[in-house]
Amino acid sequence: MISYCIKRPFQILMYLLLQILFIPLALIGIVDGIHKGIINSKKLGVSFSACRALQYKWFMHYFETRPDPLTVQFIKKFPCESHLGLLATFGPLILSQRLFGFETSLSKLDKPGEEGYLSFAGPRVIKFDEIVEKHIQEVEQIVMPGAGFDLLALKYTQGKKVKVFEIDQSATINLKVETLKEAGIAFDQVTYIPVDYQNESWSEKLQEADFDQTQKTLFIWQSVSLFLEEETVKETLKQMAALCTEDSIVVQDIYSDAYISGKASKAVK
Repeated sequence: MISYCIKRPFQILMYLLLQILFIPLALIGIVDGIHKGIINSKKLGVSFSACRALQYKWFMHYFETRPDPLTVQFIKKFPCESHLGLLATFGPLILSQRLFGFETSLSKLDKPGEEGYLSFAGPRVIKFDEIVEKHIQEVEQIVMPGAGFDLLALKYTQGKKVKVFEIDQSATINLKVETLKEAGIAFDQVTYIPVDYQNESWSEKLQEADFDQTQKTLFIWQSVSLFLEEETVKETLKQMAALCTEDSIVVQDIYSDAYISGKASKAVK
């Protein structure tokens, strides 16, 4: 107890000193982050929130809760995210953790069932990992509707004979492919399918892209159905069911009624 009472103030003091030293870098990083995150994403016609989705996996890598060098490699060349800005802003916390053992909410994961409305993002990432790891040896195809800039399928299919189909809007697909090339990340196993959701059917576009309906398929529908109306979600699930074998798998995340209504938290509402 005495040791902790001495150790914790020391960790906080070291963190504050590092934070002061980083102020000039942080200011530069914030400006670069705003330029790339807001201005570039608007200029390139891609979703701001889709770009931000990469951040949490960057955090998890640097705070050592989930190694993901692929995402870091991608972000370094991604025009809508600032690797420098993230390091400059969170560098003091990262160094404080590694040098002095200073723990924050970013450096630990809540146990299943103990997540809060501000801390569920990390456990959700881990849960998707676990599901993909469980089924990667038994499926022949992976389909990611609304894949965005996520590299989950790439992470688990490198060196494996699994076909991957990623579906999203043209601007997102084009920017993702350009960034992968810039970052030197191989993506031979992935077929990228641009779709205009207002005027085209994603399922028809998928079938036109050599998707095999006789093969066992894993659909990864991550951070998409949360934001859609109930009828749209039901219709999409029906399309998935019609596309593949009965033993295929769909993994998706959903919000509970309590979460959406604000019963769990007024801040969320």
